[in-house]
Amino acid sequence: MKPLPRFLSPISDLPRLFWPIRGGYKILVPHAMDRAWPVLFLLASAYRRLFLRNVRFIVVIGSVGKTTTKQAIDRALGQGVACHNIGNYGVALALNVLSTKPQDRFSVCEVGIAGTGRMASYARMLRPDVVVVTAVKSDHNRSLRTLEDTRREKVKMVQALRPDGLAVLNGDDEHVRWMATQTLARIVTYGFGEENTVRASDYTAESPGGSFTLRLPDPAQAVRLRTRLLGRHMAYPLLVAAFLAHEAGVAPEEISGRLAALEAAIRRLQPVALPNGATIICDDFKGSLESFHAAFEAFSTIPAKRRVMVLADVHEPPGLQGPMYRDLGARVAALADFVVLIGSDGLLSLRTGAVRAGMKPERVRFVGARVAPAIALLQAELRPGDVILLKGTGSRRLERLTLALSGQIVRCNVSYCKVRLIGCQSCPLVRQEPAAFENFYVRLLTRP
Repeated sequence: MKPLPRFLSPISDLPRLFWPIRGGYKILVPHAMDRAWPVLFLLASAYRRLFLRNVRFIVVIGSVGKTTTKQAIDRALGQGVACHNIGNYGVALALNVLSTKPQDRFSVCEVGIAGTGRMASYARMLRPDVVVVTAVKSDHNRSLRTLEDTRREKVKMVQALRPDGLAVLNGDDEHVRWMATQTLARIVTYGFGEENTVRASDYTAESPGGSFTLRLPDPAQAVRLRTRLLGRHMAYPLLVAAFLAHEAGVAPEEISGRLAALEAAIRRLQPVALPNGATIICDDFKGSLESFHAAFEAFSTIPAKRRVMVLADVHEPPGLQGPMYRDLGARVAALADFVVLIGSDGLLSLRTGAVRAGMKPERVRFVGARVAPAIALLQAELRPGDVILLKGTGSRRLERLTLALSGQIVRCNVSYCKVRLIGCQSCPLVRQEPAAFENFYVRLLTRP
């Protein structure tokens, strides 16, 4: 039987997302829902104004750290918080508003953008009472060319605060500090610098996590806070959460206890124990250059018999890629015993930097753009006591390595993916046979 003409694929392949690709229709749902944004924006805006007047909306924005900050705030505030896990932009953000109940005390929303023009509309919908700004970094340097462009877009949420509102700003970030000049709301800064209203001092890396002295606005209210989160930079979300809980009347000792139990957000320096006795540190959700350096710093503090790095491309790398990757390679050479590189040919510059810095060439393996060779290599290479850092741009879907090394079936071997689901674990494609990836709609969202 002859195959159907190519132009009929959109018709013939649609029912195949239900069978044989069970649940395959889910990959199209987020894109279909995007068309409902104008209607849901109006509904969510009206619902916020009419029924959620007494709910205090805390909005978290910034280039990095939003999800961890949101989860820390949820945990520190305790009861009466509307917990949102759908998403942080567009339709998902509107659904978060609509899922908030009038009896909730707080609604904590993280808000992400990918370019200009959206933050102002999000601000009109959310009408924030508190805005937390985590950092201004290079995560969107292709759509927002400079850090000044990024801060001009993000500050629109801060500008939406009423005079009786509250802006909680990262005082260690000059671009976030600038936002204090753009609002009449009360300003609170946080960070490690002594000039901050809320600050951390005496950070110590521990196993697992770390500890630091939390200093609240009242000098007498200082408490040692222990955390399971990896890396000094994870103190920033905890400072925000501690301050907002303090503002809500929670005692410092109670705040410390709540935050000590906070676990890493999924794929944000998240430890995963493997059956063979090794441990993966999953940090593959986002891959900005700054997040690479933060992950490397955290990785360097973790006790290990052997350190392994699995690295993919930097997301929207700033400046010239060759020198940037060579600089990363030099740092990798000082931290890792074995390195696997998955992605574009640009990573060959990282390999060059590592070798020049003294790493043996056979210890830096570039496997190309697909994960299957990396899975096979790691299955043969990993030993009990190894600690593996998984880091790279989210479109490479390094999560598949974690699933495969944990003993799950992974057949998806695409090199690039735009499927907007929570993760590979919930994706209907991860265990599909190769024929499924010939589907017209699957091809729209993936690259072989």
